[in-house]
Amino acid sequence: MFKSRVGHGIFLCMVCCGASFAQNSTSGTPAHRFEVVSIKENPSHLMQPGGMTPNGYRVPVMPLVFLLLGAYVPESPDFVRYGPENIQGMPDWAKSTAFDIDARISDADRTDWQDPKRQPEMQREMLQALLADRFKLVVHREMKEMPVYDLVVAKGGPKFQVATGQHPAGASLLSRDGGFQGPSTGGVMHYYNVPIKTLSSALSGVWSGRPVLDRTELTGRYDINLGSFLVGGFMPPADSDSQTVFSAVGNLGLKLEPAKDQVEMLVIDHIEKPTTN
Repeated sequence: MFKSRVGHGIFLCMVCCGASFAQNSTSGTPAHRFEVVSIKENPSHLMQPGGMTPNGYRVPVMPLVFLLLGAYVPESPDFVRYGPENIQGMPDWAKSTAFDIDARISDADRTDWQDPKRQPEMQREMLQALLADRFKLVVHREMKEMPVYDLVVAKGGPKFQVATGQHPAGASLLSRDGGFQGPSTGGVMHYYNVPIKTLSSALSGVWSGRPVLDRTELTGRYDINLGSFLVGGFMPPADSDSQTVFSAVGNLGLKLEPAKDQVEMLVIDHIEKPTTN
């Protein structure tokens, strides 16, 4: 299991900046590729901050599972972003190996890469090309019934406000839903102008242990402060005074109800350990 020193905001940036999901990694030639890619195995299991740079993509100590999620984050309504549980067919080496990745774009792609509206799609395409070229990756997707949590409105109703349309300087654009994620303050993660699906995605998997499906029937956009249980990427122990995911959701006037549902999975058909350089 990979440990993490990365805050929630960095985790989402690394994992959830993709735009759409390719049916199969061999279904077509990506429109964009990194011009130069360096991949080196790193024996450390302590993730470090990284992601998109003005000239490319650089992440030290990247577990392969997060690279896969960064390349294949769908935007289909049925998909739930929640982490490694979305991926099937990973060999043991892929579960336990991390890489230092330093990828550079070409001069011809620089203008588009530095356009916030174009960059997420380009990143997805380039990461898919990197995985196909260096890891010989072939994937497909399928639906599978599994335990989930339904996110519903608790008695008394929601305890967060309708979006004001404002967000602080330095907030990051969430390309998938058009909202913003603000910097953590005092261990609290702030979301601005987001649909509830953003919250259900953030709660899924890593934090709750299951996919979380939005069943609130709340159709607006909201400003939401998510509690400090997320900091550091670990759930607090049972005897801790810290919030659990359930109490944090309760503080928002919502609750998580156990259920079963169909969840979209990324299935690996073929992958090889890359040669490093």
